[in-house]
Amino acid sequence: MIAATYFGEITELGSRAIWYSDEEDEDDSYDEDVKMQASPRQLNPSVDELTHESMRSATSVTLKRLQVQEQNLKINECIISLCSTACFKNIKLTDTSMGLTPLGYMGNSGKVFTFPRGVSNDPELVHSLYIVFDANDKNISGHSVAYFVEALRDELYKELNLDPSSTFVILSRQFSQSDHLEFLSNYSASGSLSGSPFISGKPISAPSLITNHFESALFEQLTLSLKPAYVVCLPDPKNYWFDRTKSWPTVPNEIIDQKLCDDNLEKTLIFT
Repeated sequence: MIAATYFGEITELGSRAIWYSDEEDEDDSYDEDVKMQASPRQLNPSVDELTHESMRSATSVTLKRLQVQEQNLKINECIISLCSTACFKNIKLTDTSMGLTPLGYMGNSGKVFTFPRGVSNDPELVHSLYIVFDANDKNISGHSVAYFVEALRDELYKELNLDPSSTFVILSRQFSQSDHLEFLSNYSASGSLSGSPFISGKPISAPSLITNHFESALFEQLTLSLKPAYVVCLPDPKNYWFDRTKSWPTVPNEIIDQKLCDDNLEKTLIFT
């Protein structure tokens, strides 16, 4: 019986050339290799086997509300943003200068705010959520980010009064490659998951898709859950001027300003 070696020659199946290309190897080294191959792999019984379920159960995120916050706000939009550690430290829940009302903490890596949409005396007044995460936190940038995103999605719907049709807007750390806003969307006004009724800009197309693992995993989980979502890339402020009022009227300018300034803040406060 014959067989091909790695180099394409045809040789006898029992030929030593199948195992070695060097005819001058010692016989005892061949025997040692055979013994090593024949030895079963020893597992450490003290180390638990990692599975999807064990990873999922080990990853959690909990909303810690402030005492003064209302419990039953009607939420129809959730804006989620990553920022540098320097920026995250500078965002205080006690600071209301941005026009945002503090809601609480999302685990150890997130801070949650609300802001009203519409006239304050409207009985049907709805609110938007703004959640900012430290992009360098281990849950955001580590190997368990997909499980953290699942836990985050479940916590949002369990603890907050989210409308079933609530829209998610993910402010990407990735900049647009031009002077206009770019977005990835799974939603349309007709109810199907495609299109872009709310955001003025241009769709992102391959190969310039979302590279951040947290952002892409969150967008994927929301799509699998049939939740309308956008990932939005703003123009790079170092290269382009961005007309906030014209290009994106639904998001407070303070949030946009914070996002556009964060890239420079991360580079200047390197010792923070």
